[in-house]
Amino acid sequence: MLAGIAIYQLFVVVLNGYLAAIAVPRQYFMWFGRQRQELALAIIQLASAVPVFLLVTGCVLAVCRSLRSRSMTFLAAILVGMLLSHLYWAVSFLAFLPAGLSPEVELYPMSVRLQQLFVVPWWSLPTVLAPWLGFGLSSWLLRQRDEG
Repeated sequence: MLAGIAIYQLFVVVLNGYLAAIAVPRQYFMWFGRQRQELALAIIQLASAVPVFLLVTGCVLAVCRSLRSRSMTFLAAILVGMLLSHLYWAVSFLAFLPAGLSPEVELYPMSVRLQQLFVVPWWSLPTVLAPWLGFGLSSWLLRQRDEG
């Protein structure tokens, strides 16, 4: 379970945070034009999702290999760790005031924050799905190796 928490924290939270902080030149969005802004965002999201996908996949495979375990129980423990870490960040997004803001600052209502958490725009799907697809691919690869 600790491996799942570490994988999620390192590659989803930290790496995605670094990648999200990279400034995209205004000319990039101007090239796409106002009508295709969502497509421009989708390409950026896909470009930042690929490293997360690959690193989660590789790290799950490396953890399983280093601990010499490919059992479904071990994989489930990694998945539970990832889900717990995701749940922690979801609850902290919903419940806690961001650091540096005074209590007088009005946040979005809970309904808006819930919508932001659960109803993501189509162009952000690569980033949302990357860690879970990476875990799924590594699980599939481990099962294929067991069968072969």
